[in-house]
Amino acid sequence: MRIGIVGAGPAGLYSAILLSRDFDVQVFEEHSEVGFPEHCTGLVSKYVVDKSGNNVILNRIKGARIFSGNRSIRIEKKDIAAYVIDRKAFEKNLYNNVSESVYLGNRVKRIEIINGVSISTNSGEYKFDIVIGADGPRSLLRNMVTNERVDLLNGVQVILKKNFVEDNYVYIFLDRKYSSGFFAWAVPRESDLLVGLATYDRNPMLRLKALLRDRFNGVEVIGKNAGQIPIGNLNRHYKGSIFLTGDAAVFVKATSGGGLYYGLKGSEILFESIKKNLNYEKILKKMMEELKKDYIIHKIFSVLNDKEILRIISSLDNEETIEIINKYGDIDYPSILAKKLILNKNIIKVYPLLLRSIFRSYLI
Repeated sequence: MRIGIVGAGPAGLYSAILLSRDFDVQVFEEHSEVGFPEHCTGLVSKYVVDKSGNNVILNRIKGARIFSGNRSIRIEKKDIAAYVIDRKAFEKNLYNNVSESVYLGNRVKRIEIINGVSISTNSGEYKFDIVIGADGPRSLLRNMVTNERVDLLNGVQVILKKNFVEDNYVYIFLDRKYSSGFFAWAVPRESDLLVGLATYDRNPMLRLKALLRDRFNGVEVIGKNAGQIPIGNLNRHYKGSIFLTGDAAVFVKATSGGGLYYGLKGSEILFESIKKNLNYEKILKKMMEELKKDYIIHKIFSVLNDKEILRIISSLDNEETIEIINKYGDIDYPSILAKKLILNKNIIKVYPLLLRSIFRSYLI
C-alpha cells in the first residue's frame, strides 16, 4: 500500500517513521528544510524527548511562577517537570530516520480522489492509496475531511539575551493586556530566553511590546518568530482515504497550546488504525476525551477578566493548594490536576465566579 503524507513537521515525520516499517511512504514538505520556520517554545515532557534523543535538550524545568497583576504564585516539582528542547534539532533527528522518503520544497497544489488519491506538487503528480494530512493549523486536507470550526490563536515570540529569570523556572503572565483569551510566557534556555504570547486578536506584536516594556525592558532582542495555534475539537478526523494528524487534526492541548505530545500520540494511533485496519475515530476516543477536557478548561479561562483571574490566583495561593498543584500537575494531562482542585475548599470559594465563566464561555 502506498501512503502519501502532506507536511514534514513532527507529526508528519513521526507518522512516516512508523508507517514506513510496513508501507511505501512519501512525504511532501513545502519548505526547503525541516524545522523551518521555527515557531514553537519547545516545552515538552520526557515522552517527547524520547522520540528524538537527549541531544535536543536545552534546559530542564523544575517549576513555574505564575503572575496575575501584582500577585504571583510559585509551583515546583520534586523531579523535573518539563524539558526545553531545540525544536529544529528535534525535527532534524526525526527527518534523518526517513530522509530518503521526504520531498522537500514540494508544495501540494491539488489533491483529487480518483481511484485512490492523487497529489499534484510543483515536481509532478503522485498516486496513493491513503493520504495523511499533517499540514498544520491551516490544513488544506482538513477542509476535505470536515467543515467543523477551528479557532486560531496568533502567537509571537522573541529570543532575548538571558537576564534575571531563574534558570529552571517558566514564567507565566495571565494579565489580559498581554493576551486576549490566553497567556504570555518566558522560558529560559541554555544561553537565551524565549518570551512570547498567544492571543485571539490579530496584532499580538503590540501586546508583546507591552510585555517586554513592563517585564524585560532594556534586554536585547536577538531573534523573533511567529505562528498560529489551532484550538477546538474535531468530531471527524478521516474521510475515505484521507486521514488527519498533528495540528491539522487539532491534536493540541487547548490549555497550553502545546501540540507535540498529542501530535505524536495521534500519529501512533493513526499507525495502529492503518496497520490493523481499525476505525480511526474509535481508537482515538480516549485521547479525544482528554483533549475535550482541556478545551473546556481553556474556554472557561478565556472569558475571565483580570479581576476574576486575580481572585482565582489568590484562592490558589496557600500551602495546601500549592501542595496539590505540585503533586498532581502534569504537563500532558492538566485535567488530572483540575479534578483534584475542583473539590479543594479554597477553590469552592470561587465556585460562583467559575459558574458564571462557564455560562459566558458557551455564549461565545
